Amino acid sequence: MSAKAVVPATEPGPSKELSTVVAKVPAAELPVDAPAQVPAKRAKSSPPAEVVPGGPPGPAMPLPPPRANRRGKKRRGFSGAMLSFLIVVVLPTLIMGSYYAFFASPQYMSEFRYSVRPADLASASAAGNSVETAIMSDSYIVADYVLSRDLLDELERRLGLREIYSRPEIDMFSRFDASGSTEDFVRYWNGRISANYDLMTGITTVEVTAFTPQDAHRIAQEVKLLCENIVNAISDQARKGQLEFAQNELDRAEQRLKDVQNKEQTFRVETRSTDASATAASQLALIASLRTQLTQMRAEYESSKTTLDESSPTMRVRRNSIAALQNEIDSLEGQIDVSQSREGAPRAAGAATLNVYETIQLEREIAEKLYASALQAFEQSRMLAAANLIYLATYVHPSLSQTPTYPRLFIDTFIVLLCCIGIWVILSLIFHSIRDHA
Repeated sequence: MSAKAVVPATEPGPSKELSTVVAKVPAAELPVDAPAQVPAKRAKSSPPAEVVPGGPPGPAMPLPPPRANRRGKKRRGFSGAMLSFLIVVVLPTLIMGSYYAFFASPQYMSEFRYSVRPADLASASAAGNSVETAIMSDSYIVADYVLSRDLLDELERRLGLREIYSRPEIDMFSRFDASGSTEDFVRYWNGRISANYDLMTGITTVEVTAFTPQDAHRIAQEVKLLCENIVNAISDQARKGQLEFAQNELDRAEQRLKDVQNKEQTFRVETRSTDASATAASQLALIASLRTQLTQMRAEYESSKTTLDESSPTMRVRRNSIAALQNEIDSLEGQIDVSQSREGAPRAAGAATLNVYETIQLEREIAEKLYASALQAFEQSRMLAAANLIYLATYVHPSLSQTPTYPRLFIDTFIVLLCCIGIWVILSLIFHSIRDHA
């Protein structure tokens, strides 16, 4: 027979009801007058255990942690998020807002607007898209020149730009360190000037900021003058480059024509003929006519031998006429260097002279055509150079600013706030992602 002893067990948590521990003890092993032994209290750090009545003996099952502990953990996580929000968002926004409101030096802006235009609109319209492309390219060149080191060096020589942006009254975050290198100053200068080219209208806007309105206006004026100088230099260089080649070709063609004319003049003086070819042609025609007469006279002389004695006066006259006509033919042939070969065929001993004259004539024709072509190309180049002549048309001139443009207190502070919120959100997502995967 067995006896049952029921002893209340203590519970460390306030929200739990008292649980009972039921233990079965054999009746033979339990003394009659022995009181029931009370088990020792469990440590507060260990959770209470429950033994199911009537169940088999075994290890006790742990109970879930109290709810109060889980609620405390939630309160601690919420306060951590608030602390991170204050550090990442609120504090930087307050610092930057205070800087913009009380410490940042006011910055004044002066701007001017210009357009690169051709000097001759009619010639530019006739040239077509080539001139428009060149003007667009020149506009980009000028806009890039505004941000270049060459312009910065020229402004430093004219105005002492480094000293203007290194004055002690400028706040330490906006002031340029006078001991900085030229490359550092170029980067600083690119933050003080901007050049924006509008592709639709062809207008370029240049904005210059400084810490006094007088400095901003003076710097903008010098930048405008330097832009005009670079545009004029580009225009002159393009015009000279186009005309120089055409002028050289025209000079070469003109000199060639002069050389051929001098050569022809020398030949005429040596041959004593204004046109050797025409003179030779007329003399050859005359010689051919005389030879025809000579042939007829010789035929008559031969036919008269059958009826007349060779010593008769008629035969002597005919012989003298034939001899005179032959002498005349020889004289004419000697003038054009033409003689009879042994076979009686004309031998062109003066063909070299005629050849030289014809070569000179051919060279003159080629030289005249080349000169005409070079002259036409020069005129076209001159017209194209006039169309490519450009200038800087400034229609908004630099003005003296009355109110500071920067800093913009509310806008800049709001931008800082948005940036800080974005950073805080990203960091929070990263933190929770790492915690969930831990």
